[in-house]
Amino acid sequence: MLIPCFFICNNKKNIYAYNIVGGGKVNYIIPNWIAFIILAIGGLNWGLVGIFGFNLVEWIFGGYNVGSIIIYVLVLLSTIWLTIVALMKGYISFKQKEQ
Repeated sequence: MLIPCFFICNNKKNIYAYNIVGGGKVNYIIPNWIAFIILAIGGLNWGLVGIFGFNLVEWIFGGYNVGSIIIYVLVLLSTIWLTIVALMKGYISFKQKEQ
């Protein structure tokens, strides 16, 4: 369960959120893994669409309906989440490295 947080702290090793309700740090390792798995499923689906023209999500849910839309939204949210995590940990940088 994601706990509502006041702000997020980046210590370059782990990303923590400080809980509004009870205080203290909350580590987001489990949501990161969940987001990674959902993103991998989305990548697999788009690979199948691109190579074979086969949409696995629509095949599972019987077409473009509420179930497939929920999966697509989860993939979108996972992408946004992991991009933010990567930016905060410094894996993605827009600064030029000094030589």
